[in-house]
Amino acid sequence: MSPARRLSALLLAFIGMPLLASVGPGLQPFRSDSLTQITADHAGRPFVLLLWSVECPPCLQELGQLRDLGAGVDGADLVLVATDGPARRDEVVRLMQELELGRFDNWLFADAFGQRLRFAIDPDWFGELPRAYFYDAGHRRSARSGIVGHQLLTDWLRRQDHADPGMPAVTP
Repeated sequence: MSPARRLSALLLAFIGMPLLASVGPGLQPFRSDSLTQITADHAGRPFVLLLWSVECPPCLQELGQLRDLGAGVDGADLVLVATDGPARRDEVVRLMQELELGRFDNWLFADAFGQRLRFAIDPDWFGELPRAYFYDAGHRRSARSGIVGHQLLTDWLRRQDHADPGMPAVTP
C-alpha cells in the first residue's frame, strides 16, 4: 500500500472512531455483541427489544405511542435500537428528543453495514421494521414484525410482572 493510501486509510479510521465510540447523547453503539450485554443487563427481568428506523413511518407511529406508556411500565423494560447507522445519528437523536424517548435504553447500529448486526440479533430476520422481540424473565423470546401497539405492549409487560417463572413465554 502506498504511503498516500495508508495516510488516507488512517485518516478515515481516525475520523470514524468518534462515531463508533459515542453515537450521541443517550445512545449506545450497537455492535455484534451488544445483544449479549443487553440480556445480561436485564438478567432475570423481562424486556422488549424494539427495532426501528428514521425512514420507517410505522416505526415512528409506534415510537410516538411509547410516550404515552403508563406509569406501570418501567422505562427499563424497553430497549430501543435504531437500525440507521452512525451517519444518521443526528436524526435519531432529534427524534429521541422530539418523542421523549430518553427514559428508555437507546442504541444505534454502530456499523453502516446493518446486515451483520441484524444477523447478530436474529439470523432469521431479514430487516423488516418495526420489529419487536419479547423476552420473558427467563429470556425466552418471541418475535413480531409490524407495529406492536400500545395496548399489547402494556399488557405484555404487566403480565410479565406477575408471570410464573416456570410458565412458557407469552406469545404476543
